[in-house]
Amino acid sequence: MTEASPDPQIPLEQHFEKVAAAIGDKGPIGEVVRQLADGNADPLEFASIVKRHGVEREDWFRDQVADLYLEYVRAVVGIGTMNSVHQTNLRTLKRYLSVVDGELLTRRPGELSALLQEQLRLILQDEVIDDEEELYQVELQAALGLGYDDYLALVRAELERAYSDLLRASEQDEKAESKLRAL
Repeated sequence: MTEASPDPQIPLEQHFEKVAAAIGDKGPIGEVVRQLADGNADPLEFASIVKRHGVEREDWFRDQVADLYLEYVRAVVGIGTMNSVHQTNLRTLKRYLSVVDGELLTRRPGELSALLQEQLRLILQDEVIDDEEELYQVELQAALGLGYDDYLALVRAELERAYSDLLRASEQDEKAESKLRAL
């Protein structure tokens, strides 16, 4: 998968401290980022910010929330693994930001497709998906709030490319043929 990051845990506070330094802490998103940087992931505090700024029904706000969540997901997938700490952090962040299953697909389908296809491309570099890589994809699918059919739709182009490459290779290589059957 991808090269390891210097800090394989990627703590929420550390990640959002960097985000706060980049975007500031003004407005509803800035306040959300500041709370996360300070280690406060209480969903009631998020609700308080949302209510105070009157952004409960604002699409622009939910789009920015989706971006915050996806940015953290990208940081996690950037290290090429998803351990129990990452899974806990993602669940905490998802709960804090009130990200519901299917919301990211609705708000950011292109970004999800690009992210998932890149991860699948990295996994398929050796033309085999082992148990660990399969579990990684399941965990990523869950973190992104995707059903299996949605996941397949988002990675379809990469799966078709890999299948086509293996099909061509299988004409000359018995190992490629067995990999093709496994895919």
